[in-house]
Amino acid sequence: MQLLRLIPLRVKDGDFYVNIVVFNVKFRHKQFDFVNQGGISVVYSYDTKDKAFVFKNIK
Repeated sequence: MQLLRLIPLRVKDGDFYVNIVVFNVKFRHKQFDFVNQGGISVVYSYDTKDKAFVFKNIK
């Protein structure tokens, strides 16, 4: 089974970031094992004219 962790919106150097971390989850020996499979950061800027977030890239 996979589990996604969404890290709340962060601001750095005028850009907005949303981080997504993927975990593989297994149930063994009466406990859950979480293995971090990596993740991505989705980067946005804010357009004050259109009052909307604009996608920039994925890191």
